[in-house]
Formats: sequence, C-alpha cells, structure tokens
Amino acid sequence: MKNIWKIFTKDVKQLVKQPFALIIIIGLCVIPSLYAWFNIFANWDPYANTGGIPVAVVSLDQDYTLKDGSVVNMGESVLESLHSNTSVKWIFPDTEEEAEEGVESGKYYAAIVITDKFTYSMYNAFSDDFENPALIYYQNQKSNAIATKITDTVAGTLQNTINETFIKVAATTIFEESNSVSAQVQGGSYVDEFRADLAELNDNLKEYSAMIDSFRAGNTRLEAAITHVNYEIPAMQKKLDATTASLNQSSQNLSSTRDTLADFSNNIDTSMANINNSLENMKKTLDASKLADDTAQMTKDLNKVARDTNTLNGQVNDLLAVLLQQKLQGSVSGGDASVSGGDASVSGGNAGAGGNGGSAASDAAIEALKAMQKELDMMNTVVGSVLEATDEQAAEKAKVNVNNAMNNLKGVIDSCENNVSNMQGIYKNNLVPQMQRVLTNMTDSLNQVTGLVNTLSNTVKNVGVVMEGVGDAVDGTSESLGQIQSVVDSISDKLTDLMEQLEGASEEEMMDILVRFLGGDPDSLGAYFASPVTVETVAMYPVATYGSAMTPFYSTLAIWVGSTILVALVKVKASPKGLENAQSYQLYFGRYLLFFLLAQIQAAIIVAGDLWLLKVNIVEPALFFLAASFTATAFSLLIYSLTLAFGDVGKAVCVIVMVLQIAGSSGTFPIELLPDTYQKIYIFFPFPYAITAMREALAGMYGTAYMEALAKLILFMLEGLLIGLVIRIPFVKLNHFVEERMEDTELM
Repeated sequence: MKNIWKIFTKDVKQLVKQPFALIIIIGLCVIPSLYAWFNIFANWDPYANTGGIPVAVVSLDQDYTLKDGSVVNMGESVLESLHSNTSVKWIFPDTEEEAEEGVESGKYYAAIVITDKFTYSMYNAFSDDFENPALIYYQNQKSNAIATKITDTVAGTLQNTINETFIKVAATTIFEESNSVSAQVQGGSYVDEFRADLAELNDNLKEYSAMIDSFRAGNTRLEAAITHVNYEIPAMQKKLDATTASLNQSSQNLSSTRDTLADFSNNIDTSMANINNSLENMKKTLDASKLADDTAQMTKDLNKVARDTNTLNGQVNDLLAVLLQQKLQGSVSGGDASVSGGDASVSGGNAGAGGNGGSAASDAAIEALKAMQKELDMMNTVVGSVLEATDEQAAEKAKVNVNNAMNNLKGVIDSCENNVSNMQGIYKNNLVPQMQRVLTNMTDSLNQVTGLVNTLSNTVKNVGVVMEGVGDAVDGTSESLGQIQSVVDSISDKLTDLMEQLEGASEEEMMDILVRFLGGDPDSLGAYFASPVTVETVAMYPVATYGSAMTPFYSTLAIWVGSTILVALVKVKASPKGLENAQSYQLYFGRYLLFFLLAQIQAAIIVAGDLWLLKVNIVEPALFFLAASFTATAFSLLIYSLTLAFGDVGKAVCVIVMVLQIAGSSGTFPIELLPDTYQKIYIFFPFPYAITAMREALAGMYGTAYMEALAKLILFMLEGLLIGLVIRIPFVKLNHFVEERMEDTELM
C-alpha cells in the first residue's frame, strides 16, 4: 500500500511542478465534456426547425358543382390551408412536372400532387364509379435520411387531415339527405306511412337481435366443442406416441428375425455340408474296403461305417430338432403377421400367404430328414447283420451275403444323398425365399403404418393450432356480435320509444316528434364522424426535449472517449525506480490511481455542464452524478487494463469496442430495431448499463433498475482488474518485444 501511494503522490507532484503538463491534463479533462455538450446541444430540439425543409405541393383538382349550384375545389382548399402551415416550408409550383423536377434535382426534399378527381371522389363516395381521393407523393431518398422520415410524417399527417375532411364531407352529405327526408315528412302527408315503416323497421331490428342471440348461442356451443377438442387432443397425441413406439419396437423385432433367419440359414448349410461329408466318407470307406477277401479288414471297415452312420444319424437328429423348433416358433408368431399399437393395426395378408408356403416347405424338409433317419436305421441294421455273420468259420459262406449287403449299403447311402439334395433344394428354393418374402411384406406394412401414424400425429398437432385460432376467431366474433347487438338494441329501443310517443299524439304533435327525431346539424355530425375518437396522451417519465433524452448516451460516450484519450497521452506503466521491493500489482494500482482521479474529474465536468450549462432537466441529479462516477470507474479500469496488457493493440481494441457500442448500445435506436448481430452481443458491453443508470436518474426511477445497472457496471470493473492483474502476465514479454520492434522503425 505504501508503494501504491508513493507512486500516486509522485505522479501528482510531477504534474504540479510542470505547468505545461498540468495544462495538457486540464485540457484532457475538459475535451470529453465538449464532445458531449456539442452533440446534446445540436440534438436539443431538431424537429422544431422542420419549417425550413422545402416540400412542394401541386393541385390538379378540378372544380365540382354541388346540387345547390355552388362550386367547390377541395384541392385548392388544401393548398390554402397549407399556406398557414409551418410544419415544413411549403412550396407551390405551377405544374406537376416542375415539382417532380425539383425533387429529382434535390431542390425539394419531397413533392405532393393532388389528382384531378380529388373533389369529385369526395362528394361521390356512394356512387357506382367511386374512386378514392388520391395523392401522389414524390420523395428524394438520396438527399438526407432524416429529412426523408420527416417528409414521410408530413405526408402522412396531410393524408390523415384529408381523410378526416373526406369522412366529414361524406357524413355531412348523409345527414343533409336525412334532413331533406325530414323536410319532406314535415311538408307532406306521409305520417301514417312513415309510422308503418318505422314499426316494420323496429320489428326487423328485433328479429336481427334475436338472430344475433341465436348466433351467439351457436358460438357458445362451438366454444364448448373447441374446448372439448382441445382437452382430448393431448390424450390422442399420447396414444399416437404409444402407437409409434410400439411400431418402432415391432420394426426392431422384424430386424432381429431377419438376423435370426440368416444365422439359421448358415447353420442349415453347415449341417447339410457335414451330412454330405459323412456320406462321402462312408462311400469312400465301402469302396476302399475288400470286404469279401479279408474278413478282419471287412470287420474293421464295417465298424467304421457303423460309427459314421451313428455320427450322421446324430447330425440328422440335430438338424431335425432345429427345423421342428423353427416350425413351432412360426406357428406362434408366423402365419398371419399382425402388428397392433394403440388405435393403429396392420394385418399382413401377403405375409400370411408367405407364412403358409414357408410352413409347407418346412414340412417337406422335415419329412425328408425323417426318411433319411429310416435309411440310416436300415443301414445300421444291415451293418449289424453283416458283422454278426462275419466270423472266421462262416466267412466264406457269408461272402456272397456280405457283397449283397454292401451293395444294399451303397444303395442306402445313395438314397440318403438324394434325400439331402432334395432337402437342400426345398430349403434354398422354397423355405428361405418364402420366409424372406414374409419378413419383407411385414416390414413394408410396418413402414406404411408408421408413416400413417406419423402423419396422423402431425395432423393432430396442427388441429390443436387450428383450434386455438378458431377459438380466438369465435371469441372475436362473439364480441363483435355483442357490440352489433348493443347498437341494434339501442336503435330498437329508440324506435320503440318513438312509437310510444306517436301513440295517442295529434297530427301536429306527430309531425314535431318525427322532425326532432330525423333532424340534426349536418356539419356538427359530419365533424363528429370525421374524428369520433380523441386520444389523450399520458407521458410516463416525461423528458422535455430530444437533446435531454440523448444526454445519457452522449455523456456515456464522452466518458469512454475521455479514458481513451488519457491512455493515448499518459503513460500506463509506472517506473519501479525509488521503490522498495515493488510488486507488479503495486505498480498497476499506483499508476491507475492517477487515471481514476482524472476519469472522475472528466465525468464530473460532463455532468456539471449537462445540469447547469445545457439546463438538462434531471430528476435525480445526485444519482446522475453517481451513475457517471461508476461509469468512469468501469471504463477507465477496462481501458487502462487493456492498454497495459496489450499495448497499442489494447488501444485499438478500445477504439473498436467504442465503435461497436455507438452502433449497437440502444443509445439512439431501440435495440429491437438493430440487426440480430447487435441484439446478441450488446449485453456483453458496458454502454447499455451506463446509459440505463443515467436514464433512470434523468427521467425517474423504476424499481431496482438503477441498482441493477450499477451492479452490472461493477462486473465490468472486476473484468478490468482481471485483465490488468492476471491475464496481462503471460503477455509482458511479448508486449516488450513488440514495443522494441516498433521503436526500431523510428516511426512508431
């Protein structure tokens, strides 16, 4: 702490001793405030001077003669009204071409042309050939972006004024006709007929009201049905999800069955090969032996044949067991293949046909193996009889019998080979293809049903969305019908009251009642319908001028600019000379205290000028000062740390960050109007929080918004400390190397 204070006091003393340096430092403290003040003053009330923006207006409107013989020209009336309008500088050229040329050349920012049938359209709103009264608006969008927006507003205001005039004229015409009817009633003998018409009209209105009641009751039932459907949709969706899961599981089971069939086919092929090998070995043994010549050798060979026969018989038994097990499983899960899930099911008719064919082929293979078993049993019997007959005394006698028996054995082996060949043909040509077709048909059926269920699921989801929209529409319709019914009932009540007044009244009294009912002031009624709704604007957190509203942004920007100028002209590295065992953090804080002091002075000058020089109306001046102080601390820490850690590169980063924040900090335009990129990154910069805190103090506090903004500025202070004390350490040597290379250029 001693070294930190020593560095700070040394810096202050050196500034005081050097008047020239002190003058520069004072200038550095004042210059940022000029940046803020000039911008705030320039934007103080820009829309108060729109009277100097030239906008041309030309009328091509033709005169129109009313029924009473008077001539009107609404286009000329518009021009006359604009002569006294000072919202912009209205110019009145003689022709449309002149106005258009003025806009194209930049002489006028915009031009408005009133078309030739302007008045005619206003007074013939109910004719068959009606056309809207039209204006042609020329705009030079190259001249100035803000001027274009101002002329847009002016054109829109003029359009609204003309719309009001048009509605007033149309309504006045209607009520003048109504008064004409009143005069006719008063001067003629139409009272009885008129009473009958009023009675009929009142009956019709009551019928309309009853019809609206029916419609609203229907809407109520429809709303109940929609509510029920919305209630059922989640349950339907849940069932469809369960169905989809079941179908997926069935598809996995079919895939597993395919794998099992492939393994089964391999096992069958292996078994067939073993059986064929055993039969070939037996034939070779019989062919190689001289049974009739050598009794001992014959006995030995016959014993080998017996062993081979037993081995072959075991292989046939194994294969037969596999086929029987496969047939048993097929009888349980094969045949008619069906998959069921929830409300969706598929019955494999084709799969069933394939399953029946596969069962027939399997039965044929089993019968062939059983026939082979009988042949092998016969072979064992023959071999056994031969072995019993081949003792040494009866060898010669049995020679002929043995040869006959051996021939029989060979015949049996040939028969077994034929059975094996037949069984292989049945298996490969019939059984396996048919089972594969069964699996393929079942897979296709499952895929179709899965697609159907998925489509149905999406449909149910869409139905939910549609039902929500229909429900909103029904609600809106019911509300509209209620409003219409209120109007109808109100008119019906007035007509009923009128009919009651007419009952028992004399003819003169009837006439007076009808005239009062139909009569009225057309001009006042027309004015009412031209603008039936008045808008009362209530300012929440009122701000007197546009410049005052921009004060938080320009003050924040000036504080950042001030800290950037400081690191550009004041060295950020403190010298350890004259210090005892100086640590890097002591050097950091010792020099930063000077930057902190200067940043606080800059912020105080900026805020003082806002308050007392520009007379900005700030609701909470003390909190505005505090927000500026927090902002200066956060900005100076960040900029000081970036410059100390990365040298000139850090200064460049400070400038880049400033540019990004000017464009995307919501200081000028709402952040919602900016591109998506700015909307995503602006929360990672300090400007928005500094501006928010100052706006709260300027216009009025809401909840904890002010404290939250200051808390987020503290996070940026911690970020600056992290950069300056920790992240900087690995870059010290690199920065030193870069500085030396820059000095070598003798330019930087």
